[in-house]
Amino acid sequence: MTEPGTQRGTARRLTAPALILALIILITAVPASAYDRSSGERPGDPGYLADGGIYTIRNAGTGKYLFAYNYSLKLPGKLCLTALKSGETAQYFRLRASGDSWQLVPRSEDEKYAVSYPSLTPEGTSLSKVPADGGAGLTGFDITFLPGGVCTIAPSSGDNIRAVLAASYARDSEKNDMAVLEDYVSGRQTQLWVLEKIGTEKLTAAFSNTRVKLYSTGTFYARKYPDSADTSDIVWTSSDEDVLLIGPGGNYCALSAGTSDVTASADGCSVTISVEVVDADCFTWYSQNSITASNWDGTNLEGLRFYADGRTRVFALEYEDNPSTCWLTTGCTICSCAMVLHNLGATLTTGYDLRSGQTNGLPADPYTVALANSGNYGVSSVSERMTGNPVYVRWSYIASRFTVDGEEIGYKKYYSPTKKFIKSLLEEHPAGVIIGFQQGSSTHYMVAAGVTDPDEQVSSKISFIVYDPSAYYASRGDGIPLSQTYTRGGYIFAVYVFDVVSNLG
Repeated sequence: MTEPGTQRGTARRLTAPALILALIILITAVPASAYDRSSGERPGDPGYLADGGIYTIRNAGTGKYLFAYNYSLKLPGKLCLTALKSGETAQYFRLRASGDSWQLVPRSEDEKYAVSYPSLTPEGTSLSKVPADGGAGLTGFDITFLPGGVCTIAPSSGDNIRAVLAASYARDSEKNDMAVLEDYVSGRQTQLWVLEKIGTEKLTAAFSNTRVKLYSTGTFYARKYPDSADTSDIVWTSSDEDVLLIGPGGNYCALSAGTSDVTASADGCSVTISVEVVDADCFTWYSQNSITASNWDGTNLEGLRFYADGRTRVFALEYEDNPSTCWLTTGCTICSCAMVLHNLGATLTTGYDLRSGQTNGLPADPYTVALANSGNYGVSSVSERMTGNPVYVRWSYIASRFTVDGEEIGYKKYYSPTKKFIKSLLEEHPAGVIIGFQQGSSTHYMVAAGVTDPDEQVSSKISFIVYDPSAYYASRGDGIPLSQTYTRGGYIFAVYVFDVVSNLG
């Protein structure tokens, strides 16, 4: 980030006589090819890197790309060079302004770490990572552009003012070329770098289809990948503005019953959400087996893994895609909790949704309920493993992390209820009642949203309208009579309700 002729830090300020003496010593002691950090010039606009952004960093001599190992591996955070790998976040670097220099922050590991070097930087010094918000190591770099669009990347601190980042032919234990610091030699290609800015590759959103209540207002969110830092240029449109009006930032107003496709677009990429406006209580259906046919989008969670009970499994898969490796194959309770919380209009107070880039106030769906249940706050990289069993439900833990318009949520559990009692609960809690069924040694949960005959008073004859998460298609689980579901229930051993604490009595 240094401009021609500037010093790299205030710690090196000298008086005029001392400066002249230092220059004489430097000129006589250092070969003419030595890097003096003022020889470079920026091509075109001096503000070329003023806004930073996401870049890959290619070595001009070897053609290979800078790669940062994960901090937790056996080579903790070491930098090397590898061939370009599609979507490899360890090769995507956010160039973040830090005072008069730049931080190189790999996008892997949720951008928690920055490239660093020690204060002593002799030739051959390797680079690693430290926490980006502070740690043992120096993280500032000067980026100086030379004719032809190449640049040097040099430590902005440290004892060796000739040091620059270079590709070394020394190999690490994985047989990759190491990235090290070397004394600058004019024209040495392995000390020159090409910054290649990464544009938007895709947009993602939390929902592929959803329902909102007539006359309601709210916000839809979309995330730009790989750079989710700025979403101000996303353009939002509605296919039917008589049904749903949408404005800048994804803010919407539901004007009439019907369906509208809402599209977010940026940089030639787009994502579309099918929105149904309903003139009724806004129930929704989440499937534990389908992430494409259900009312939520789990496809954007591909690769996200939770570790618990000695097992690491992906969070969501289509049922046909090896269901034994997916947590949600036993996620009927999580999906049922998510449906009721969604119907309440509840939001997860603290968390990050990697699908939409939304921070805090996350709408309830199976993913955000799993975050609450497992004690995670979310990650921005699907390659990061998350801990805690996402589907072994802790009811109080989920309730404590969701709120409705700032009001606390609680829950109640009732054992061996009659159908008449469940009907009375639905009158008190119209967002739905979670029913636990038992057949033999197996249990299954679904949401009761109403009864087929409101006037029926005989408990044994009461039939419920349910939302069954075991269904793959809406026709078998989305607001249908219990008798038409795939599982058809069984013995009702318990029911659960979520609601704001003031409604629980």
